[in-house]
Amino acid sequence: MQNIRLLQIAYCIFILLVVALADLGLMSWFREYAGQYPGIDKVIHFFLVGGLSWVLIFAFNAKRLFLWGSSLFVGTIVTIALVTLEESSQLLIDARQFELLDLLADYLGILVAEMMARRGCVSARRTNA
Repeated sequence: MQNIRLLQIAYCIFILLVVALADLGLMSWFREYAGQYPGIDKVIHFFLVGGLSWVLIFAFNAKRLFLWGSSLFVGTIVTIALVTLEESSQLLIDARQFELLDLLADYLGILVAEMMARRGCVSARRTNA
């Protein structure tokens, strides 16, 4: 369990490092590389943010919060809030460029992580029953 916690922390640090480097304008080499492959940046957003959501869902022990007649994992809600703030902050940072499609790819990654976690939790409940 401790190894999983370390991996969760390492993944979050990795994401924070990527965001910090991009905010400082130190990721222009990646933008040039990604420009050679149309849409690859959206795929990367999908997997990085979906992975972050997955990590946070289980970092919060798959706890759920009930909102407006529905339930979401706390990790999902935290990820949505963080990603929305981070993407929106790009409007204020000269080295960054806000793209609505990036945010959409982020949200899709979060949605897939939520669905996979729900499926996994339902399977785990069936196995333990």
